[in-house]
Amino acid sequence: MSHARKNWRLIAALLLAVLDDVLDLIDVAQPAESVADIVLALLIIWLLREKITLRNAAILLLDALPFVDMVPFWTLYVLYVIGQKKPPSDMRRNM
Repeated sequence: MSHARKNWRLIAALLLAVLDDVLDLIDVAQPAESVADIVLALLIIWLLREKITLRNAAILLLDALPFVDMVPFWTLYVLYVIGQKKPPSDMRRNM
């Protein structure tokens, strides 16, 4: 997969994560927000090419709890995944 396509997926995942966390902060209509949380979480996981694991399932459950959902879990998770990705080999040579 090309680097541009990987970067596009990471940026899209980060934007969706921020959107999800903003929706949690402004506390939009609760039943619709829960559905949006699930849909956005699945999209984020798909964009990151991650499998559904205990870690991201726990984030989804925590994100559904009142007041706990004010923590930007998905944004932090996406930033963590981005930080774990290895830079392309040509970038490592320049470091």
